[in-house]
Formats: sequence, structure tokens, C-alpha cells
Amino acid sequence: MSALPLEAVPVVPRRTRPRLQVVGPEFVPQPPLGAPEDRSARTALVPGPAAVPHARPAAPVAAPSRPSARPSVAAPAVRGDSLRATAAAPLRLTARGVLALRALVLGIALLVVVGLGAGIGAIAAPSVEASGATVVVAPGESLWAVASAAAAPGEDVRDVVAQIAELNGLRGESVAAGQTLQLPR
Repeated sequence: MSALPLEAVPVVPRRTRPRLQVVGPEFVPQPPLGAPEDRSARTALVPGPAAVPHARPAAPVAAPSRPSARPSVAAPAVRGDSLRATAAAPLRLTARGVLALRALVLGIALLVVVGLGAGIGAIAAPSVEASGATVVVAPGESLWAVASAAAAPGEDVRDVVAQIAELNGLRGESVAAGQTLQLPR
């Protein structure tokens, strides 16, 4: 161990920060406790009615219309005043909230476009009209045979098969003997 003498380190009390408090627009800061009372310095920093001769008290200042960089704190709500106090605070979204809001708007726009497209497609799709003629399917007869008999000369039989299936609500090309089918025009 060393036998060197240690110097005494003076202990200086730390200065604590004053507590924060919510204040209104009429707040005038007071000098810290223990500060010398210098009236000229205080009036130079905070001009008030005493510093300006023949001045009237200022009217309450309205809140700025643009949002400030600091979050606003609503005044304490008085009974019956809760709606006004909550409406005064502006809506602030985080980056994740902005992204979620954009995704929601994009999703709604996509649903509207798809819905309009489906509605226009249903309106614009050519519908097959029934001619009023019906055919009863004979035993062993296929939909192709019925369509080729109903097709006009030069008309593609595949189109006629598709039209007969659409008119009669058939899922495939199979038909049963004795089934009545409507023919297209």
C-alpha cells in the first residue's frame, strides 16, 4: 500500500432543476429563489404594464393556427368542458401510424376500383338471349350434338355450346336424357 496523503475533495451540493408546471398564456415567470431582487433586470426581460408607461393589460392571445414543434397540453377540464379540451389537442401520428393510414386509404381505394370494375363488367358483358325455342335432350345425345343442330351455317359450334351452357346454367358439357334446354337466338 502507498503512504501518499490524499487531498480532501470539497463536496459541492448539486443544483436541482425546478419542477415543471403547466402554465397558461398569462404566466409571468418569477425569479428563482435566492436570486437578488433587481427590478430593472426583471422588467427588461419581461415587459409588463409596470415597464411600459400608459400601457393597458394585453388581451388574451389566441393559440397559433399552425402546429408547433412542441406537443400542446390541453387546459385542465372543468366539469362539462371535457369535449372542448379533447378537441383542442391536434392529432399526431407516428411513422407507423402514417404508414397504416396510407395502407388503409389505398385498400379502400382498391376496393372501390374493383367494385366499380366488376359492376361495369357485368353491365357491359354481352348477355345471351333465349330465342324461346327449347329442345328436349334425347338418350345418348350430347350438348355438342344439340349445339351443332342449333348453330347457323358458318357459326362456330364452340360458341353455341358456351351460349347454351350459360343460358341453362350448366357447369360442364354433360346433359341428361329428357332434360329441356333453351336455345340462344
